[in-house]
Amino acid sequence: MALVCLCGGVAFVSAFLFNKYAVPEYAIGATILIQSDEFAKKSTSDDILAGNNIFRQMKSFKNELAVVGSTPLVKKAVERLSLHIKYYKEKGFFTHDIYNAAPFYVIMDETVVQPVKVMFKVKIIDETKYSITAEKESVTFYDYVAGKKKHWLPTFKIDSVYRFGQVVQSDLYKFSLMVRQPSTLKYLIGLRVFV
Repeated sequence: MALVCLCGGVAFVSAFLFNKYAVPEYAIGATILIQSDEFAKKSTSDDILAGNNIFRQMKSFKNELAVVGSTPLVKKAVERLSLHIKYYKEKGFFTHDIYNAAPFYVIMDETVVQPVKVMFKVKIIDETKYSITAEKESVTFYDYVAGKKKHWLPTFKIDSVYRFGQVVQSDLYKFSLMVRQPSTLKYLIGLRVFV
């Protein structure tokens, strides 16, 4: 009986901590209503009641729906949002996604292969400089122009100091960190952000 109570207590505490510290995720969706201008101009209420032009409208609607749901359009939207770059901040024992609230943003040169699934640790040294470190085994490099994995290395390591706006570059990556609001950077010295 004591073992059952202990297991139940551990499960309850675990669930409580998970719910308290987990980053909430929300599902979003959108519906777009498309109406052909040609149909709206030429159709009268008598035509609609008689069923004329309905099939033409459905065909136009299906064509527009295909355009809205097309893969290139979705891909372009995702690329503009830079969803492949995430920003995290340490809070206690956990890291939390801070989305675009990071004091800087990354400009990645997509013409150069880039490491994927590597967490870069950025520490703000002063108003102009930061240190960046990363170390990981078995790293894949992605070619964003070709849209596919290019190659992998058994180990990847970076440990250097750069200025904000300076290009961080090697044969394996090329990017720069830009400050969002330079006036607030002096208050963030010592802050560690993970990218």
